[in-house]
Amino acid sequence: MSDLSKTEDSVTTPQAAVPDELRSRLKLVRQKLKQTRANRPTPDTIHQLRVSTRRATAAIQSMSKFLPDQPADNCLSVLRKVRHLAGDVRDLDILLSRFDFESDEPTHPVSSNQLAELRKFVKRRRRKLTRRLREHRLQPQQKKQQKVLSHKVRWRGDGEEPSPEDHARLTVAHYARRSMEQLEPWPTDPASLHELRLSLKRLRYSIGFFRELIGATEFDRIHRRLKRLQTELGAISDGRAMSRILKRILRHCPKKHVDVVTTLQRIEHEKLATTCEAFLARWTDDRREELRAMLSSLAEADASNVMSAKNEAS
Repeated sequence: MSDLSKTEDSVTTPQAAVPDELRSRLKLVRQKLKQTRANRPTPDTIHQLRVSTRRATAAIQSMSKFLPDQPADNCLSVLRKVRHLAGDVRDLDILLSRFDFESDEPTHPVSSNQLAELRKFVKRRRRKLTRRLREHRLQPQQKKQQKVLSHKVRWRGDGEEPSPEDHARLTVAHYARRSMEQLEPWPTDPASLHELRLSLKRLRYSIGFFRELIGATEFDRIHRRLKRLQTELGAISDGRAMSRILKRILRHCPKKHVDVVTTLQRIEHEKLATTCEAFLARWTDDRREELRAMLSSLAEADASNVMSAKNEAS
């Protein structure tokens, strides 16, 4: 059986693009994790670390039928651990940035002094969680598995091995179908809209991972449209994140901050309802059908193209 990492005349081929991209994404996680060991990692550093773990996770999942189960599962477990550690710090960075904005509002029901006191507590909490992230180290075996995983890419599924191009198209089609499932019925509440955003993000990461293999021209336009939609949905996800963060803060903060946090929870709940209503108002029937048509073209046309190519070959 052919190895997807094979090259011809030392030139990177489409077959080699997949393991190269997998190797690059895992390496980026290690680089970003190393950057967090600075004395005071910036919010952007934390954000980029979490994004890198998501992209690497999507790469491994997209190649699940070509990777050995145990090493791939071990790598996914490590990525999940790092993502959760970075996510805890990132949540507090979002909260602190919201404090900066709200402290300038003269009509805000929480005074600037109250926000300043709560901000001090959140900063102490961030330092504690950041220290936990900075102390996280990949074990030698974990580093080795990440570095050699891309060298173990070969077909391990049932049946005939698909070509790299066919596998890429079928994987994209799979994630497109999963996103379509989120649209029936059309999501109208923050929780279901958040799930739609996650599903579209997995689809976008998959398209990005196979970009060189499938061809940039074919999918770049769709990739940009998905990114714009994710940006629109991002405000809803941020609102849900704020509710989750404040709920967690409420469990850890001193009693003197309880009333302030409770008031902020109420404010965020009202903001989230308004944001969700505004998003749904922008998504007219025409835009909804346009999204469904785009996802359908990925889910059905690509799969049929693969089958047609196989039939012609036989």
